[in-house]
Amino acid sequence: MSPIPQSPESGCLPTIRRCFWSAGIQISQLSASRGNQGDPDILEHFVPPRAGPPFYLLEERTEAFYVVQGRFRFRCGANDILMAAGQFLQLPRGLPHLYENVGGDWGRLLNVIAPGGLEPFYVELEAASRSCPVSFDRILQLGSRHGVSILTSQMNCRSDPVT
Repeated sequence: MSPIPQSPESGCLPTIRRCFWSAGIQISQLSASRGNQGDPDILEHFVPPRAGPPFYLLEERTEAFYVVQGRFRFRCGANDILMAAGQFLQLPRGLPHLYENVGGDWGRLLNVIAPGGLEPFYVELEAASRSCPVSFDRILQLGSRHGVSILTSQMNCRSDPVT
């Protein structure tokens, strides 16, 4: 049996494409959409205790989360769902949601967004997050350009790496 090819030409890359920091969360992009083929973005979130993104929704994308490590509270619409390692949640497009690490240590989530193509949003959001506090108007502008509606104004700033 031959090994799995690991070159850009083969499409098999066992590396992280890019890392972003936003709202105190390190987001590692494991896989990105390849144009308009409908491929998903696959991300890993490293989330400090008591942190999470603001309430938001993806207008034209579905989103799913798998808890790799830790305990998280997801607010999906008006419902709160507590999740622990090994649990999975899929959200329909257009459903407002957020998550928060409710554990006492860093948590990890695997996040799948379909169709993909949000890399430009994360690049611009990370750049905006370098100025603390982040201007909520700036976040709204970035989101609206990329089909992400930010519904609350809580944004944390953090620049230290995950250890």
